[in-house]
Amino acid sequence: MEATLFYITNTLLLLTLIGAAMYIAIVGRKVNDEKLHFSRRSYIAFYIALAVTVATTYDIRVRGGVEIIPTLQICMIYVSYVFLTMTATAYFGKKYYRNTFIWFSLLEFALLALIYNIIWRICGFYRHIMADDRPLNKVIHDLSMLRLPALILVLICCGFCTAVNIHSWRHYRRYNGEIRHSQDRRHLERSQSFIWRFIAVLHLYLFSYILPFLSLRILVNLLIAALAAESIYLYIKRLERIRHKGDMARRYWVIEQAITRMMDGQSDSPLLTSNTTLDEIADRIWVNRDDLSQYINERLGMNFNTWMRDVKVSLCARLLRTTDKNLTEIALEAGYNNVQAMHRAFRSRFGVTPSLYRKQRTDSLSEPGAPIAEEKEADE
Repeated sequence: MEATLFYITNTLLLLTLIGAAMYIAIVGRKVNDEKLHFSRRSYIAFYIALAVTVATTYDIRVRGGVEIIPTLQICMIYVSYVFLTMTATAYFGKKYYRNTFIWFSLLEFALLALIYNIIWRICGFYRHIMADDRPLNKVIHDLSMLRLPALILVLICCGFCTAVNIHSWRHYRRYNGEIRHSQDRRHLERSQSFIWRFIAVLHLYLFSYILPFLSLRILVNLLIAALAAESIYLYIKRLERIRHKGDMARRYWVIEQAITRMMDGQSDSPLLTSNTTLDEIADRIWVNRDDLSQYINERLGMNFNTWMRDVKVSLCARLLRTTDKNLTEIALEAGYNNVQAMHRAFRSRFGVTPSLYRKQRTDSLSEPGAPIAEEKEADE
């Protein structure tokens, strides 16, 4: 019964991996995003390697005893782990996948072991080591002196890959800036959690073929199938986010053009009146209120009040440079109730009074070497 369940879960896992690879290969091909396409290629290669690994496990004998330390399967699991390591480190900002020497170093031993295993199978020298009712010392005696060193080297290489993953993750956490938007932060946290869970399950997958417990292999098959299904869900969500950002970029462009036209062509613009509301501006430029709010908050990195202050002060500076209007006229045209309100906002933005700003700009035209007040950065 347990052997039958093993083959059933094996088949389920194989079909899930093939389906995941095909779905990722087909869906999203036309999306214009370089990082997405790299992730697609990486996961397709990883799932193909893992599917080949699962396909080789049908060769394992599980009737009349459980086979342990099958060289072919253990080496293939390690190869799959190398592909996952390259994918994970690239996600964490490391470009190890571009280094041919690193690929060769990580896969050299596994490929030699696979070639050796295939030759032995062709020649009929390969022996299935069964964990049956024989004494433990007899089972250990059946393990060739080459198979044990091979297992030890695989475990060492897996440990090295894990260390590389940890180092890359720590580098990512140290140098990656704090994510501003909660939606992006949740997506990144879930993606990192997914990578580490897959790494942990692959370690468990490796040890399940060292230990003589068929139930553990059944459990791992189900866990990997669940993770592969989860990767499809994460991939769909990522596509939705990319398409949403593309749609928002088009909306932002429309908003920018509408605001520019409103500023340049209308003296009664709500941008230049006192106590202007977000709804009034959105109605005037015929855009959705939430889109305008998101444009100000996410694209410009400021709140509505700060943006309005910046727009008015920038207009004051332009009028001071290009016209001879007095301060009262400029204040009223920019939407201030009085000169004092414009004075406070202007000094906060540029660090000088409007009169001094105009004088410095005038002097700079007549005397090229004269100092000019530096503009302060707009409040974020």
